[in-house]
Amino acid sequence: MAALAARLGSRRGGWLVGATLIGGSVTSVRALSTPATSRKVIMTREDPRLGQPTLMIGPERPDSLVVVLHGLGDSARGWESLADMLAPRFPSTRFILPTAPSQPVTLNGGYVMPSWYDLIGLERRDAETCEGIDDSRAAVLDLLDEQYAEEGSKLSPNVTVLAGFSQGGAVALWTGLQGDHNPLAGVVCMSGYLPQPQAFTPGPAALATPVLLLHGEADPVVRFEFALQTEAALKSHKFDVRMESYPELEHSANLEEIEDVSTFLRAVLPPQ
Repeated sequence: MAALAARLGSRRGGWLVGATLIGGSVTSVRALSTPATSRKVIMTREDPRLGQPTLMIGPERPDSLVVVLHGLGDSARGWESLADMLAPRFPSTRFILPTAPSQPVTLNGGYVMPSWYDLIGLERRDAETCEGIDDSRAAVLDLLDEQYAEEGSKLSPNVTVLAGFSQGGAVALWTGLQGDHNPLAGVVCMSGYLPQPQAFTPGPAALATPVLLLHGEADPVVRFEFALQTEAALKSHKFDVRMESYPELEHSANLEEIEDVSTFLRAVLPPQ
């Protein structure tokens, strides 16, 4: 049990190189956590920029919102267990997990899989064109606006956290820290990186958004050096950035990391 708690992860979602799947997602948290008692809904959304399903976990009238974006090749289901673990701790929070659209990925020889944008390689993240990332950004912002516009909604950017793993973490940074929207309550990037750092233009209000970066130092897919580069780039723009690293963690998540996410949420969301 100690070994299981030390490293949770699967090889269900991620990069496909040759015939080897080398990504990761959290799939084992449910067995070690209190089952969620909140309402769970599969949302049907006619938006070609998103895949299926979009999961919604939490109360009908939430006071805060957390959106979790999965990594390459995964889906909302890959991070459902994370929301199930956190929902009982945050009973006034709605968790939404969308799924990326399925599209060819250059890195994987044109293989079609859920992907927030196209990836060319693993070596130079600053050289990636990230074709399609702005469509994904627009889709996520529209999803947020729908939540804010819901009848009787108490939701707004300042009670919203945008989180993501790997490619989803890149989209969280690209979406949550640019534009002219009001600052979010926070942005969380797990095992991810800042895409297109030369083109990244933080919105003036976004500079008030706290950022949590979490990364395994043994990650062979999104190397730890990319997390350090992301931290440096964001700090150069004067963002409030906190970095947590995990010495033996590869491209996945563990319980220590999830506890760090929980601590961050408790600090930036309204009391529950």
